Amino acid sequence: MGQWGESMFESDGVLDFLDEFKDSLDFSLIENAINTVLESEDYIDVDDCYALVASAEIVAAVQGNKSEEFPDDLDFKSSSFQEKINIDLINALEKALKKVLLQEGSELFELWENEDFFKDYYEDLVKRVS
Repeated sequence: MGQWGESMFESDGVLDFLDEFKDSLDFSLIENAINTVLESEDYIDVDDCYALVASAEIVAAVQGNKSEEFPDDLDFKSSSFQEKINIDLINALEKALKKVLLQEGSELFELWENEDFFKDYYEDLVKRVS
């Protein structure tokens, strides 16, 4: 696993997804990350978890609620992606975040569930996405 610190931005999985999105600027990557988690009835692989977390961070950034740790070379605040963010997407994203950050059956949850920062991160991310 490529996680070298407590921040989700200290993860190869999150940074790889952000790079992929930056290169393609394809919003369907975000929609696919959300759907992959929501449609999963089994164990959710850490890579799918990181893709979802990165997607949520992008949505937050597009809405002007960017994390202080969000990479400087990615700025979507004034992008055309704002029109793709609606209540249905936000609701689906919140449901998927709960599934990967607060529930067993998620590899990311199992890796971090005993860390104090993890629940705080979830609450902050949901607030910034909403």
